[in-house]
This record gives sequence, C-alpha cells and structure tokens, in this order.
Amino acid sequence: MSQTELISRWRERFEIPGVLEFHQDETRGFPHHRVLSIRTPHATATVLPQGAQVLGFLPNGCDHDLLFVSQEADWTEGKPLRGGIPICFPWFSSLPSNPTAPAHGWARNAVWNLIDARSQAEAIALVWELEYEGWQLQLTTQVGQRLRLELVARSLSDQLQRCEIAFHTYLSVSRIESVEVQGLQSLPYFDQLTGVDHRPQEQAVAIDEEIDRIYWGDDPLGVVVDRGWNRRITLSSQGAGSVVLWNPWIAKSRRMADFGDNEYQQMLCLETANVRRAAWEVEPHGERRLVLEIACQSID
Repeated sequence: MSQTELISRWRERFEIPGVLEFHQDETRGFPHHRVLSIRTPHATATVLPQGAQVLGFLPNGCDHDLLFVSQEADWTEGKPLRGGIPICFPWFSSLPSNPTAPAHGWARNAVWNLIDARSQAEAIALVWELEYEGWQLQLTTQVGQRLRLELVARSLSDQLQRCEIAFHTYLSVSRIESVEVQGLQSLPYFDQLTGVDHRPQEQAVAIDEEIDRIYWGDDPLGVVVDRGWNRRITLSSQGAGSVVLWNPWIAKSRRMADFGDNEYQQMLCLETANVRRAAWEVEPHGERRLVLEIACQSID
C-alpha cells in the first residue's frame, strides 16, 4: 500500500478536526510530506509518518518549540530527516559489518503504520508499528503536558539478538553559549572524538566546541538550562543505559549538506539511548522497552 493510500485510510479512521489532522505543513517547509498535526489542551505537536518522527512539540506557555528542525533538511522520501526526534534502530551511527548500510539503522527511514489514536486524560496517544528484519517495533507517542515516547522492540528471531537504540532528540536553543547541561556530572563518559574514557567531571556541561560524548548510567536524567529563553528542558528516561550529547560546532556543520553552517548555535542533541557497551541483548522472542519524557518549565 502506498503512503498516500495509508494516509487516506488513517484520515478516515483517526482524524478529529481541530485535534488530530493530516495535512501538508507548508509553514515549516514540509511541502512533500503529509504530517500529523496534534492539538491538546496542553500542547501542540507535529509528527511525520516516516520514522514516526516527532518534528515539533510546543507546550502551552512556551514561546519557542522544544525541538529543532534544520532549514537545510532533506525532505526526500526515504532519506533521513535532520531534526525532531529520529529513532535510531537497530544500530547507532555506522554499521561496522556493512559500511553501505544506512547510518543509524533503518527505522528512521521507513514509513510506520499508525494502528491506533486515542484520547487519554487531555492527551492524545498515537500507536505506531513497524516490522522488519526480525524485529517488531511498537511506538506510543503521547502528547500532553509532556511529550512521552515509549518504544517496545520485540524479537521475532529464534536466536539471541543484539541491537542499539536511541531517541536522537534535537533540542532547539536560543544560542548555544546561553545553554548548560545539568544532570550528567555524576556519570562517566566516552569521548567519541578522542576515543578516551573519562571519569565524571562533577560540573554542568557548557558547549564551546564540537562535542560528541556517550554518558553511561541507568535511566539518566538530562536537564538543558537555556537562559536565553528562560527555560529548563528536562529529559527523563526508563530503560536507558546511556545518553549521547552532541553538537557539531563550526567545521562539521559546514561539511553537512543537510545542516546550515550556523545552525550549531541553535540546537543541541541529548539522546536517550542504549548504544555501544549499553546495547541491548534480546532473548529469542523477547522484548525490551525504552521510554523518553520531555517537559519544559521556566527558570524563574
């Protein structure tokens, strides 16, 4: 079934005028993609069927979307889209055994099937499914006072399977120099730029150069304090064993075709994950679960 046919079926089953709508969001430059627009008493959100990828989340009382989408993003169908919350699965970054495989896995490039949409206590919950290469994924996206993503990965194999997973969250910030990241100071980390392991640094993280770190810890809590926009974004997790902190800075930004040269000043990735030494091992026909919750409050 084509994506157009899928969306027509979803509209017939799930659309609620003014609450859950399927449309082309030309105001944010999505001319070739049908997106889901969600409005609840507490927030608005935008979701792309490709990758079941949340592109925007704006709680009431916030002046700026919590999520960043690059102005240079490639909207070609089947191509990874830089921004929002891509789902990396079943590997993170490149696949060593196959350098030609898509970076960050196949889940973010596939069109997921919307199987349910329901109202829950002044929130909207969407349930997505994707089955591919020995895995069945189910993602529940709940939009309310908080944005909550719950992904269940079920193995369809008779063998033990290893996988990596990440909610590759792009956060929108006022200016990177106005931001610090709290909550990670008690965690050891691996610097992916130098290949060196580090002990906890016992202080909040300020970004003044390229950064690419994997922090290790059970259900890490990350807090992005943005004094320019007077807000604090909290990312809490369940089922996570790592969190990735990334900003490409100047030189790498200029090398990326789908990212503006100066957009490093406007974003920060804080990625709830199970990658590298925290990767999952899933028993035959077993399952694992990862949950991300994003909330925002003013600093004052």
